[in-house]
Amino acid sequence: MMPHPAAQSLFTDSDPIADGGSWDAAADYKSQVAWQDAVCQNLSTSDLISAGVYFGTSPMSISGLSSVEDEANDLVKDYCSHNYPQSPSTADLAGLMSHNGIASQIQPFASEASAAAAKGKAHIFGETNSGPYCWWGRYNMGAPYYGAYFATMALANADQIAPLDDQTTPYAAYAIYQDGAPSRILLYNSEYYTNGTRPSQTFTVNGLTSSSVTAKRLTAPYSTSRVDQGQVPTVAGQTFANETCVIQGDEVIETSTVSSGSATFTLSASEALLVYL
Repeated sequence: MMPHPAAQSLFTDSDPIADGGSWDAAADYKSQVAWQDAVCQNLSTSDLISAGVYFGTSPMSISGLSSVEDEANDLVKDYCSHNYPQSPSTADLAGLMSHNGIASQIQPFASEASAAAAKGKAHIFGETNSGPYCWWGRYNMGAPYYGAYFATMALANADQIAPLDDQTTPYAAYAIYQDGAPSRILLYNSEYYTNGTRPSQTFTVNGLTSSSVTAKRLTAPYSTSRVDQGQVPTVAGQTFANETCVIQGDEVIETSTVSSGSATFTLSASEALLVYL
């Protein structure tokens, strides 16, 4: 629950909420804290507010906002940033998919996440506005549903996630922890593919302790595949029924042998693989 920061950045010194002064970051912080106090005191509750900042009011930051929250910090559930990856330089799908592009684009938010953590709160992206993420059409499942389902499989019951790659290439690897120990590894080949010979990349995972591991694959015919055009993605070989979303088909579990603590996996362009340890 929060007043929309984008609207706040449009206030001027003639607006009552500006109290005769120019609208700047300090005024925005003051307004948010006052609003939080007014709402939560009437509701007699805490941990309710998503306290946000908006880049249109410079130099707003979670570090700045959290520093003036004081006692109102108890009313805050999380601190929220806005992030817009669909800028002119990454307006194409290849740019939006790029692993190294995504890593460099969100890196500046590390200090924001740290500021939220210092207050004992989570940091979230409350608005991303990177395009119409339509999971369902009028009669068909949308391809993004498959991606969201796969991401949920990867992150379900996770304690934390840690990158295993240096985030400078199209190839991603993440260790996913559960109960304090790694339980899954997510591999992702973010190369863009629409026609011709489909490239692939081999990933090698070391430090494994079992004799074999299993995996589930997210794939589709192309990076641009659409269900309504007959290019249906699959999650572990399965699809979802249009209209009902019921999962259908036989599940395909891949098994890889571990040799001297290592296993190799091959991912074609625009595929992801969830390895179960």
